[in-house]
Amino acid sequence: MRALMLSVCLGFWGVIAAQHNQQPPIRVTILVHVEDVTSDSLWNRPVWRRSDKPAEDAFRERCDNLARMLHWALQFPQQKRPKFLIQFNGDFAERLLASKSKEASKLLGQLREAWEAGLISLGTHTHAVTKRGGGWHPLPVPNRSVCPWRQPSRLKDWDADTAVGALRAHIEAVDRLIRKITDCDPKSVNTTIAGVFGGTFARRVKLYSAKLRDSAKRTLQHPFLAETGGERSEGFVALFGHQMWQPFRAGSNFAKENTKAPVVFLPFNGTVGTAASHMPGCDNTDFSTSALKRQFIHLYLERLWHKARNLPPKIWMFGFTIHPYNLYPDSVRDGSGLRTLRQSLKEMVNWLNRNFIGRKDERGNLIAKWATVDEVLAAFREWEKRNPNCSSFNYPANETDWRLYPYKLKGLAFWAANSHFVALRDEAGVKCCILRCLPTAIRGEQNWLWQKRGRRFVPQPPRSIRPRHANATFEVRIWWRDAGTEKVRPSAFQNPHEILIDAVTGKPVTTRRLTLSQRPIIAIPQHLYKPPIPEYSLTLSNKSLGRFRPLNGVCGSGYSPKSHFPHLSDALKECHCQFIRFPQDDGFRFTLARIFADRKAAVASAGSYNFAPLDEYLREAAKTGAVAVWTALYDIGGGDRWAPPDFSQAGSPPRNPKKWAQVVKHVVMHINDNWAGRSPRRIQFVECYNKPTTLGGCSPKQYLRLYTEFAKALSEFNAKTKHPVKLLGFSEAVRLGHPYSRRDPSKIALAKRFIRHILKKRLQLDALAIHPYATSPYHIYLLVRRYRKMLQQEGLPNLPLALTEYGGISSHITRTESPESASYKLATFQTTVKIWIQNLGVCLAAGARATPPASPKRPKRNWTLFFKKDKTPLPAALTMKILFQLSKQTPIICDTTQPDANCFAAVALRSKNAVSFSIIASNFSKQERYLTLNIPQNKKVTYAAEVRFRNGRIEMRRIEPKILRKPLVVKPYRLRIIVLRLR
Repeated sequence: MRALMLSVCLGFWGVIAAQHNQQPPIRVTILVHVEDVTSDSLWNRPVWRRSDKPAEDAFRERCDNLARMLHWALQFPQQKRPKFLIQFNGDFAERLLASKSKEASKLLGQLREAWEAGLISLGTHTHAVTKRGGGWHPLPVPNRSVCPWRQPSRLKDWDADTAVGALRAHIEAVDRLIRKITDCDPKSVNTTIAGVFGGTFARRVKLYSAKLRDSAKRTLQHPFLAETGGERSEGFVALFGHQMWQPFRAGSNFAKENTKAPVVFLPFNGTVGTAASHMPGCDNTDFSTSALKRQFIHLYLERLWHKARNLPPKIWMFGFTIHPYNLYPDSVRDGSGLRTLRQSLKEMVNWLNRNFIGRKDERGNLIAKWATVDEVLAAFREWEKRNPNCSSFNYPANETDWRLYPYKLKGLAFWAANSHFVALRDEAGVKCCILRCLPTAIRGEQNWLWQKRGRRFVPQPPRSIRPRHANATFEVRIWWRDAGTEKVRPSAFQNPHEILIDAVTGKPVTTRRLTLSQRPIIAIPQHLYKPPIPEYSLTLSNKSLGRFRPLNGVCGSGYSPKSHFPHLSDALKECHCQFIRFPQDDGFRFTLARIFADRKAAVASAGSYNFAPLDEYLREAAKTGAVAVWTALYDIGGGDRWAPPDFSQAGSPPRNPKKWAQVVKHVVMHINDNWAGRSPRRIQFVECYNKPTTLGGCSPKQYLRLYTEFAKALSEFNAKTKHPVKLLGFSEAVRLGHPYSRRDPSKIALAKRFIRHILKKRLQLDALAIHPYATSPYHIYLLVRRYRKMLQQEGLPNLPLALTEYGGISSHITRTESPESASYKLATFQTTVKIWIQNLGVCLAAGARATPPASPKRPKRNWTLFFKKDKTPLPAALTMKILFQLSKQTPIICDTTQPDANCFAAVALRSKNAVSFSIIASNFSKQERYLTLNIPQNKKVTYAAEVRFRNGRIEMRRIEPKILRKPLVVKPYRLRIIVLRLR
């Protein structure tokens, strides 16, 4: 009994799996727009005739062209016959009914024959013409220059009287023509429309479903079931390079679904054989036969992947457009390239018939077939019955957003955009499609356009970027199997200059053995691949990840050693600078060599010291109100110099460490305890000393002895004073290096030796000072993290780290860069570092100088990275100010992004009551980054403002709360700082 139940269950689930596996065939149809003959447009001009009745001549020629096309289609075998949706303008339909010409009679006969053969569906296509006073007349178009998908808010609705009246006139004429052709009730036949009278997308749904009434309370004679092609369809092609592939219930945006809407949208490509701007916003639309073939291959692979993954069935459709005025032979002189598209239509139909139409897969299921729109609609309504409240297709955005891309083969869509089909090959079951691509805005590149017959067209680019001796196109190859899998080596599908990309994820394939299956693999030129832009997000909550510290510090102080530049102490105080580190690079007037000029003098004698320059310096530095770090520089009695190539301040190592340490102690006694005269201010930290084994000239052994004497001397001072100082040691320049290099530029081994010496001798060390030098904030983070891990391993997990120097952005700044741009780069560099090191135990950080350095080799500028000569603060200084303010208003970290090599950092701060929040996002990179804010659904944003820097001031600009529900764009080398309140 159990065995029987098991077999029944297995059989049941097998049926379900088989239903999922059986994706419906791709239904292909051709949309024929029969244009009006009223307005003075291209399609109203005759080609063969030159009489005094051009409209009548053009009409007769179009009748002949359309009749020839239907006759041609009827000659195919039953399964290979192309099928059409023919939509008439009302004035053409009325003229066709009234005409006595042989061309009109021939067309009517062909239409009846095609209808009886099941070759055509019939519908309405409207242009801006209406019937008034017994004749048809043009109407002004309110949205002629508006891009309907990028600028939906600028769309204007037609006046209801105009829209309803004009469309009723078209319907009346088309219904009469349909009754003559089919002998059927037009309401059951005339069910599709492509028109211009809707205005906004929501309004056209209301109009087409016969729910819009004019002032006389009239509505349409009957509703339409479906809207076809046009603005909705071509908008998606402009954004992603291919049409939508499913019918869906038309929503209020061009590609947005509303499952309750009364009108179904049926997507179609534009005119076959063209590659031009059809309407505003269509700069990326390419409907040449090569592009349409590429689109169909993409559709075929998308459906194949759905089938292989047993995904729920979808209604798949593919279509393109043609007009009777396109169907002239090549013998016609055609400067515009729009009339002689007869061969393009034939080429596309023959290619589909030869490769896909009527073919079956390995299970015997049909892959693609010709279908009328009536058949597509019937299949879609049946799908809706089986899948109630399920989405068929939905894309809610108005721009290219790959995060919202509604299909599975995202990688293929990305790399196949703006490409042309070249060849389709089958080698022992392994399929290969070869494409030629051009750069495109869809991939974030400069947009290049194709012309008819595959020629390239570009708006003249700058000379420096024109291709030289090379084709601007590049080759992309797509590999897959229709059935089964095969283990292959990647080298079989790529040359040394290519990279393999997964067609689903868009990421490189890194496996040594590749499984080739229904999941396509793409080969592209290696130099074109750029890692995808990561997605970042912050969640606003009441979590607590610690307190936020601004870590605002500068090297030097407010004292300017250059006569052409003013002191900046008051400006630094106003910007809430917290730490100053001196006198490195302030010149030789303030060094130990000048303070204690005679090496043989008595240490304890006040007469041996010259404190006047130092007091002058301290008097200015006191105005900053910042915590002071005094660096005890090099030897006493001389030996300082400018060290090339960057001319930083250097010197010789102390030859008498004990005496040197006692001199340092007496200098500190003067500063903090007013020994040998009153000092203008006190210091909080003493550093021993700047880069001891490089600029300082010490060997490791010499430095250990030097620090021993330093720590003993200042520990003696601290034991007796009311104003003790904290000791900073090590102070080495550290960098990341190759893991297998003989020397370790991070100097971790030297730091361990130093720490073990401190522990062994029981010396005072209040923070380990390091100088992490890197041009990337991420490398600085890695160095700080490495040192924190080392301290934990050495038993000092709580010993703070002090970044008494860090970073360097000179390689990111050009000689001609503006002060604001250069300062923004420093601001984003430092802010990114500060966000990442919040929880790594860093007690202070001092980066670039606020005043010019004393180096005689530095050029004279009227600005530094923090201030202009008139003391106007630049973005780096304003960033210090706003970070300090936010640390007081919203002191608690509730979320932060994880560090990565993209150099984008963001942190969410909150107030203690979790009502006020601050968002700080810093982008130190050349690419835009996107940040998503996860705001609790049960919370409402009651206030939102963004910080702006303008003319040296901080401005708060109110923003709409709805902006925060979308990803925030952070531009290259820029900050975004947002404050908000929740309720």
